[in-house]
Amino acid sequence: MGDPQGDDNKVQVDRVLTSLDVSDLWEHADENERRTPLDELLQDVTVHPDRLPETPHGAPTPNVGFSEVGLNDSELSGVGGPS
Repeated sequence: MGDPQGDDNKVQVDRVLTSLDVSDLWEHADENERRTPLDELLQDVTVHPDRLPETPHGAPTPNVGFSEVGLNDSELSGVGGPS
């Protein structure tokens, strides 16, 4: 069975998150307050226009071509396709 206290906390967090008006918060935020969540997001995002990065835990990151996962290959692929 689940933890009743933990379940209650999850319900409280859910209520707070669903009641937030993100548009209103964003509108009233200054430039630094807007930049912080974007910086935190972008520090963990790597863009490869011709491949999908796959990150298995504890292993080097292989690059997976779009066609390898059932998608159409990118027209932005370099010579020789994805690496």
